[in-house]
Amino acid sequence: NADHDSAAEQIVQDIRSGDRSALARAITLVESKAERHRLLAEKVLDQCARTGRESVRVGFSGVPGAGKSTLIEKLGMRLIGDGHRVAVLAVDPSSTRSGGSILGDKTRMEDLSRETNAFIRPSPSQGSLGGVATRTREAISLCEAAGYDIVLIETVGVGQSEAEVAHLADFVFLLAVTGAGDELQGIKRGVIEYADAVLVTKADGDNESAARIAVQTYEAALQLFRDRDSGWSPRILAVSALEDRGLNTLWSIVSDYRAATKTSGYWDENRSNQSVYWLHASLITEIQESISASAEIREGLARLEDRVRNGLISPRSAAAAILKSFLKLDHS
Repeated sequence: NADHDSAAEQIVQDIRSGDRSALARAITLVESKAERHRLLAEKVLDQCARTGRESVRVGFSGVPGAGKSTLIEKLGMRLIGDGHRVAVLAVDPSSTRSGGSILGDKTRMEDLSRETNAFIRPSPSQGSLGGVATRTREAISLCEAAGYDIVLIETVGVGQSEAEVAHLADFVFLLAVTGAGDELQGIKRGVIEYADAVLVTKADGDNESAARIAVQTYEAALQLFRDRDSGWSPRILAVSALEDRGLNTLWSIVSDYRAATKTSGYWDENRSNQSVYWLHASLITEIQESISASAEIREGLARLEDRVRNGLISPRSAAAAILKSFLKLDHS
């Protein structure tokens, strides 16, 4: 309605003017599961999509303890020094039971959080697979509308489904550490096939020689994988955030990738395919949230859960029954 159109227009105007608190409120709006926020959030996102602003989106994946937050902060400070505006979307672990999360990245990135050209937003993963929050895609769009030309996405780091970040980012770094069996543990098809570069972190002090060996291990392992659709050969690099080693090379790798894939057309093709992916992902999310919003469906679901628990009906049949009930609802 007209009220929603006017409210959305004001929100987007505030976002485009660089108001960080307006951006934070808009992300909260799109993350909300409340029915009253749904239509307004959609209108805000539609208007943001039409701003024509784009960023370079870079994902950082890897096991907990690999030093993602430290590396992102150091890289973010360098990029701001080079005149960029940087948004960090950090997806924190959250409980599938309570929805509670740690949300500690603003504490961990103290220097970056003080920069006027930086925006840091921790979001609870809310139990979503891959550690990527359901609404992170929308948050990227909002950050781009606000004029952030680089968006860094830090994921939880919880197994092979971490590859989900590849559907959000233009370029994906996989972070690995030495000395924890990670040289072999990290070489899993689900993750490594999506990594455009592998960063062996904490390559300093007594760990420096082990990091060199880890680089060689990854280089050998990557020879076994098929060629990428992008035509890009993944780079392997040892880095130290503590000693600022490798950080300049790190961003030049992203720049080289962008130049190569822009020329080949893969960059834009990948963006288009990602948008279609998120159409399907959003459809599933919308159905799940609509089902949760109906008291009638929730009651039916509770009864079916008991039947599934007692082996009286298969999960597939129960899901079909819920979907049938949902389709019969009046959605006007």
